[in-house]
Amino acid sequence: MATKFSIYKYVKLEGKGWRYLKAAFHEKNGKIKPDVVLVKGPNGKNAEEKHPEGSCFVNFNNTWIPVGPDALEAQHQRKLKLNRFEFARLSGDAPFPAMVEGRTPLATAAEKYFSNCEARGLDPKTIRAYRSAVDPFVAQCKKACVEDVEGYDSLSPIIAGSSALKHCCSCHIPGTPSSS
Repeated sequence: MATKFSIYKYVKLEGKGWRYLKAAFHEKNGKIKPDVVLVKGPNGKNAEEKHPEGSCFVNFNNTWIPVGPDALEAQHQRKLKLNRFEFARLSGDAPFPAMVEGRTPLATAAEKYFSNCEARGLDPKTIRAYRSAVDPFVAQCKKACVEDVEGYDSLSPIIAGSSALKHCCSCHIPGTPSSS
């Protein structure tokens, strides 16, 4: 999953007022060009313009995070934020960020399933038994969303039998048929 933390600079354009514009980068080394932003020209193509005024921001999920006026510091802050986010995602400490609309993260689907089981009045022992099968699957599955688990459009097959675990994304959960 590609997560973007894009660097913008808040600058004043003549006749248009203050705008967030994407920062320009060197093609060869990928470093940010200090005080240079990309502005759409009359021909529709992006042109570089120098704007010493304003401040830099990192955009993540349509949230503007201020990182100061210095472009190199902004690039450093972007890398830090990206690394922290990636660490949290890989260690399981943070939920996946805004997934593509219409897609359901596995953990969300599992919790919804268990809520529905409780609402239907299933015995708590039955729900615990279901949890003992689903929770390890969700924790170790390498797929992020229900839709990514091939051949299944709900979590019911996961609970109904271990055949779903056999076909899922090479998870190799101990004690399941796929790991033996």
